[in-house]
Amino acid sequence: MKQSKKRIWLILVICFVLASSLVQALSPSSQYKNIDYKYRGKSLTLASQLCDTNKLPLHLTHAMRYIGYREYKNNSGNFVDWLLESCNIKPGSHASWCAGFVSKMMDLAKVTSPSKRTALAQGYRTKESIKARDVKFGGVKLKQNTWYLVIWQKGTTSFGHIGFLLIHNNNYYYVIEGNGATGTSGDQSNGGMVVLRSRRIEPNAYFRITWFTEIKYNGT
Repeated sequence: MKQSKKRIWLILVICFVLASSLVQALSPSSQYKNIDYKYRGKSLTLASQLCDTNKLPLHLTHAMRYIGYREYKNNSGNFVDWLLESCNIKPGSHASWCAGFVSKMMDLAKVTSPSKRTALAQGYRTKESIKARDVKFGGVKLKQNTWYLVIWQKGTTSFGHIGFLLIHNNNYYYVIEGNGATGTSGDQSNGGMVVLRSRRIEPNAYFRITWFTEIKYNGT
């Protein structure tokens, strides 16, 4: 009789553990707890000073929801795996997730263009993308009431970084970036957190903004 009770308790414990694991797997973002609340508070205050955050398009509304969220370890954790799902990257891949962040937010918002979803930042360059150098020196202006992806490149390599343009003010571009750094030191494309940063176009830098790609809903 005692052995039967022990078996029943053991089965219940196993069922509870399996159920908890399933919940965590299905909703990694809600289970994720590694958040820098101090940085998040400052960034949300800054965003409200820059623009009317109640009138943002859906991709930015979703992106702002995750400002301050950090990876668990370098390019890993439930949050990172959840983001990279949109790029068809398997969990535990340790892939850099800046492009995974924009992919997931655009999927949540049902963005139609760009339609491609890739973990490579440079993959979001299209035939219609605007050169940052032309914006800096060529008199080309970003359209009003239009939203953009901001794309970086490292030297002449295929590697870079990507984020959402929140607003541009004179020569400063305020960008929401996944896997970004909070300051100017360290790897700017592998900082480990969703951040809101002010950036500038510096065409001669190794790590630099190179392209702006327009974001569209239903082709408009």
